Amino acid sequence: MRPIRKLLATDTRELLAVLRGDPRNNLFLIGNLLTMGMREPDLEYWGCDVQGRLAGVLMRYRANWSLYDAGGADFATMAAVVDQHPTGARAITGEYGLVSRLWEHIRNYEASEDHRSHFAVMQAMSEAPNAKQARRATETDLPGLAALYAEAGEMSRDEASLRRVLTYGRVFVAEDGGRIVSAALTNAETPEMAMIGGVFTLPAFRNRGHATACMRALCRDLLRQGIQPCLFYDNPRAASIYRRLGFQEVGTWRLLRLRRRHTSSGGNDESS
Repeated sequence: MRPIRKLLATDTRELLAVLRGDPRNNLFLIGNLLTMGMREPDLEYWGCDVQGRLAGVLMRYRANWSLYDAGGADFATMAAVVDQHPTGARAITGEYGLVSRLWEHIRNYEASEDHRSHFAVMQAMSEAPNAKQARRATETDLPGLAALYAEAGEMSRDEASLRRVLTYGRVFVAEDGGRIVSAALTNAETPEMAMIGGVFTLPAFRNRGHATACMRALCRDLLRQGIQPCLFYDNPRAASIYRRLGFQEVGTWRLLRLRRRHTSSGGNDESS
């Protein structure tokens, strides 16, 4: 196993340079670093050094973990950090092959969910008339957004997380009768790319074009600033909608939701 070290604020410039070697797959690693910096207690980075250069990066945001291989990552060493960290591990996410290689070495956790998603980006938006209108949300929309996402199941967000998106990202909403009935937002942004998520419409208002209006307004706003929209999808209906908007698939991501093992014996395999 190669040595791994926790990165400090003095490593920020080198870390950013390494991560920008693959800006698409490192969007969350870059976006969190630019937004929160190296002194945020919820955010930590570790680096594998090979001959004086960062050859691999591991990131923890709260209890969620991501990684990057810059040509020499030691997956066993990274896994040991995840296994032993006092915050624990709720999820590992990232490019499919990298997550799989890290997962081979995890010993203290088992998968409660193993999810594969398609990763898509938009070069240019296909133009089509908008039957519905959407606008950018502001702080005054926080109660309405909280009410909307309280009904979003796995996509639910509390006021604190929504306030953070309104501060550091962007949210676009569609209304019906003065009520927010649909929204789309950015989960992470860099000067080059933005990850779109939280695309949700109240069930009673679906199939009316509200979500498409939110997506078009959000993507148009990003592209106007030279920021490339990207997102994940995992079902054929979503694929059809996003392709019509102009998204093209470029890769596959893996999300492992974790729970701690009750015993220390045994390893992990791809059937988890």
